[in-house]
Amino acid sequence: MGLSNIIDLSRLKKILDFISDSMKMGICFTDSTISEVLYHSDKHNICSDSKILEEIKNSPRFNSLKQETYNKNNHFLTCSGNMTVIPFPVKNRNTLLGWIIFGPVILSDTEYTEDLSAPDLGSTAITDTLKLEQDIKRVIPVISVITDLIYEKYLISIEKNSIKYHLRKQLQTEKKLLQANSELQTIFTNSQVGIMYLKGGRYFMKGNQRLADILGWENPEEMAGISMRKLHISEETFNDFGENFFNNLAHGKRIHIEYQLARKDKTPVWCMLSGKAVDENDPADLDKGVIWIIEDISRIKEAEEQLKKLAQTDHLTSLINRSGFHKHLEREIQRSLRNKSPLSLLLIDLDYFKKINDTYGHDAGDAVLVHFGSLMKKYFRNIDIPSRIGGEEFAVIMPDTSLYSGIEAAERLRSVLEKNITLFNGSSIGYTASMGLCEYSGESLKEFYSRTDNVMYRAKREGRNRICI
Repeated sequence: MGLSNIIDLSRLKKILDFISDSMKMGICFTDSTISEVLYHSDKHNICSDSKILEEIKNSPRFNSLKQETYNKNNHFLTCSGNMTVIPFPVKNRNTLLGWIIFGPVILSDTEYTEDLSAPDLGSTAITDTLKLEQDIKRVIPVISVITDLIYEKYLISIEKNSIKYHLRKQLQTEKKLLQANSELQTIFTNSQVGIMYLKGGRYFMKGNQRLADILGWENPEEMAGISMRKLHISEETFNDFGENFFNNLAHGKRIHIEYQLARKDKTPVWCMLSGKAVDENDPADLDKGVIWIIEDISRIKEAEEQLKKLAQTDHLTSLINRSGFHKHLEREIQRSLRNKSPLSLLLIDLDYFKKINDTYGHDAGDAVLVHFGSLMKKYFRNIDIPSRIGGEEFAVIMPDTSLYSGIEAAERLRSVLEKNITLFNGSSIGYTASMGLCEYSGESLKEFYSRTDNVMYRAKREGRNRICI
């Protein structure tokens, strides 16, 4: 391989041009046989002349110069035209890489002094030996700079063709990969969020310990190979997630959602899920892998639910307030329609409540409301939703309850209330309630509520302390 294919000549040219201008001398850079001129300076240059190069190459002293280090007697050659050049071999250990030739040094026509032997070329004598020695000494440091540059490029190029070089580069690459892998593994292991890698469809390939902790597994190794079905609450939610979220990853979308996954024991856990396909193609091949970042947001969701509950809770009785009542009723209507299950609504108005306030005071009235709220909680089921929807107006949403089952529940409360009293500041306060009960028949929420409200007011008109349907 020639040096012209190894060395960045454009970079070398800038350096040599600068040196040539600074030293007011021409510079020529050739290959090891002085057959190819790789560079010559544009200014002060005569030494790159083909005739002079041929004289140098044919000189008997040329071969000895290949072996010599600097010696004032041997490191110059006088060529035709009263011109002396200073050639230096550029070596790497015992390998001759090329020649750097400085010149011209113009000398007089007188004889050589005793210190300098006559050169092989030409018959011109040298008298200005001091100047010649100074020029040579000026050249020596420059050679070091140039050869360093050549060695750097040359050695790398030579080594690139050797087995030793490839082995060393492979070892260096493997070392860097091991270090990078170690750093990534440290991040992966100590991350405070769960990291999950799926491959071959929706199957677990790898995860970190934080993921196992969030989902209730002993360690990520225990999860190896499991289907994502095990991390969903039901087969239905697994299929819905695949259709609405997972498959969208194939089109470059990043998923970022709040979602309930299932722990190993099938208890639900709220998580923030962020997912991205590994394959960069569009559409991406999801079988090649999907990375999920999973964060446990159970505490955040609990706090949110608590705030929602507070916003929908009556502060006096701790029952659901009017706003919460309407939301629960809408939800139960939709469930009734979906499941074709019965739903009943009971509306209650406390009889003569204004009279209680006027007789005993508003604090006593509040005590009556609290007492009635506690009876509602006691005498209705856990699935029923007792609410305070106005001053002395109450309601009970009764899922999976027919009209006749609702009558039994309402009558149980009415009869208990009829026999109970509220004690306040030494006074015994008795009261009753008028109730209206209807079963849902497919109408809108507003129509259902209005129909039940009309029935409740009929109970008040017909004498109070009764249930109308």
